[in-house]
Amino acid sequence: MKFTPQEKASIVLRFHETKSVILAQCRFRAEHRKDPPSHQTIHRLYKKFKDNVSILDRSRSGRQTTSEDIKALAIATFNHDHHTSIPRAMAQTGIPQKAIWHILQKHKYHPYRMQVVHELNNNDYDNRVRCAKAM
Repeated sequence: MKFTPQEKASIVLRFHETKSVILAQCRFRAEHRKDPPSHQTIHRLYKKFKDNVSILDRSRSGRQTTSEDIKALAIATFNHDHHTSIPRAMAQTGIPQKAIWHILQKHKYHPYRMQVVHELNNNDYDNRVRCAKAM
């Protein structure tokens, strides 16, 4: 169960005052009208507060953000040559392929290569009509 920073502070304060987990849990339940944290959680929060003088979690590194310079380089690569593929852009710029893909999607670029598979002939329409009548 997640607890707000105010609830964490409250339980640490109650535990520090009473030195009793059970009394701290009872007071927490009376104040916040919800189930109190477990014994382990209370001890962990109290230890964290004593060690760090804070009950808040440390900030996590998280996903790295792409700098504006890298975004500009990726977009400039495709503005310079519209027929550049993402793997080729990756080789030219050194930016990871997935990063290039996300940058292009975010800036409404559509990195799809048009490919002509079949050329239409003059008698294609007649063949289509003949095939449709045969069915």
